[in-house]
Amino acid sequence: EGRYIDYDEVEAAVERLAALLGEQLSVEELSSRAFVAIPRGGLIVLGMLSYFLSLDPEQLILRPDDSRRKVLIDDVVLSGSRLRSTIDELGEDDVWVAHIASHPDLRSAVLSDSRVSGCAAAIDLDEDPLPADRPWADMDEDSYWTGNPELIAFPWSEPDELIWDQANERVEPGWRLVSPEKSMKTR
Repeated sequence: EGRYIDYDEVEAAVERLAALLGEQLSVEELSSRAFVAIPRGGLIVLGMLSYFLSLDPEQLILRPDDSRRKVLIDDVVLSGSRLRSTIDELGEDDVWVAHIASHPDLRSAVLSDSRVSGCAAAIDLDEDPLPADRPWADMDEDSYWTGNPELIAFPWSEPDELIWDQANERVEPGWRLVSPEKSMKTR
């Protein structure tokens, strides 16, 4: 089971995210940073966020030798593996992380990374009990957190739910959370 966030809720969440960033970073700090989206959901969030924060278009463009400090943007962070790999690719310190939704324990784990200066999310996800048929949960070294957050779906995507097929001893895709007409990804 998961939670569906429609466009109106997304807009309200991105507005809250902009307010959180505005509370934690000065106007000068926000205007001096480059904003980097983690595709694909992060691109949608960054587009909306750019209006709420009145970002300069140049802040959304990265050049190979860009020395500005970065703010990473995503829609949802479940384990943090994509986030960690993006931070690794950037190869720099003083990175800020902002996204619509994550579990508070994940954000604490992200903040324990010495390269991360701050982490903000507009929606706190609950944690579901870890199912016994999920033996791979603690094996992902690339993740910040291996808990079992509630699943969340947006109009543009939904998380890939995985299940352990005991008979075949492999991970397989699970059921979709939302009907195809509510998701551009599965329409």
